[in-house]
Amino acid sequence: MPLSDIAGVQGYGQKHITLYDIRAELSKRYKDLRTAYHSPTVEECFNLLTKETPETFYIGQYRHSQYDCRPA
Repeated sequence: MPLSDIAGVQGYGQKHITLYDIRAELSKRYKDLRTAYHSPTVEECFNLLTKETPETFYIGQYRHSQYDCRPA
């Protein structure tokens, strides 16, 4: 069974995308093909920590919260 068929059966995506990835890895052997890392913005940090998105958290929406102030 070809590698592209194995990847499709295991649920790793579409065959043609897998083949393009393999070709890119073989033609540019030691190049890092990932996108460059950027630090998250303040808004992205808030969304990651609260698990909210602009669609679920907006002005005028009521949110229940609890604030616990403990001395250091």
